[in-house]
Amino acid sequence: MKRECETIKVFAKQTIKEEHLKEVLTLCDKMIEETRKEEGCISYELFQDINAPYTFAYIEEWESPEHLAAHTKSPHYQEIIPKIAEMRTDSEVTVLKKVK
Repeated sequence: MKRECETIKVFAKQTIKEEHLKEVLTLCDKMIEETRKEEGCISYELFQDINAPYTFAYIEEWESPEHLAAHTKSPHYQEIIPKIAEMRTDSEVTVLKKVK
């Protein structure tokens, strides 16, 4: 029996060290460009907190948890995310499924 499409959303928030802002935004450009080409990616956007200019949030939508898992194993994810991690002060990732 085929299961219904189980789309999920991701809210990934991070605060960047001020001195690394330009470099991180360049890395984010590459991450967004490559991720949007991935199978199962419905949307992948980056937002900036209007009250805290060094705080950013990726808001993502994936066709399934399996597509998200494949994303985290992609070459661009494996290359870029560790670099960004070195230039941030904190991060938080929340994976959400639709209830109603």
